[in-house]
Amino acid sequence: MALSWNEIRNRAINFSKEWESEEREHAESQSFWNDFFNIFGISRKRVASFEEPVKKLGDKRGRIDLFWRGAKNGANRTPMTQKREIILVQRIKKKIECIRHREQKEFIG
Repeated sequence: MALSWNEIRNRAINFSKEWESEEREHAESQSFWNDFFNIFGISRKRVASFEEPVKKLGDKRGRIDLFWRGAKNGANRTPMTQKREIILVQRIKKKIECIRHREQKEFIG
């Protein structure tokens, strides 16, 4: 069942309050992203993966904190201000709608 935008807003506010004072960026990064996707009622495992290997310039290799295919990929930075979180929520609103639409089409077949 899809969440209402009011429920998403309430979850986002609670998320913001819970994470506003976090200072251990690396230690809590996976919990942060799992909680973030929960705002929208989506399991992070279904849409994104952690520590994806990437090729950098030259022969160097690295990792992306969070790889979400088809979306801007995440690097954890703390603390996130409420304004930045609201902007982030607005940006992924369309992505969430696309995921739900695709899942409905797959279910209907």
